[in-house]
Amino acid sequence: SDTLGMNIKKKARRKKIVLIEKSTNRNLRINQLQNIRIMNKISKIQLVVCNENTLGYILPYDPTTLNILHASILKGATFNIGKSQTTISISDIVRLASEKDFNDFRVDFEGYRNDSNYIYEK
Repeated sequence: SDTLGMNIKKKARRKKIVLIEKSTNRNLRINQLQNIRIMNKISKIQLVVCNENTLGYILPYDPTTLNILHASILKGATFNIGKSQTTISISDIVRLASEKDFNDFRVDFEGYRNDSNYIYEK
């Protein structure tokens, strides 16, 4: 009976851990949606990295579309590399790109160094 009680406690702990993980993931996604909404109130083009494998930009009038500058299959890009656009889904993680990201993706940053037109991580 002691082993039965221990097994029940272990299962309860596992369920609690799973519920905490699900709650954390849900909160993370809600925060990401709020960040995207805040970012989309801005009238400038956002230079972004999506899922740490794609460098692109988001136009202010089309916030659900990622315009691709470079997608790296070596970093894990899974969609058609030849595409110039893709739809941003709820599961995608999007952050502002920096000049270092442009260097990492081997894209020249000079044409984007314009604070009046672009938003990027400085």
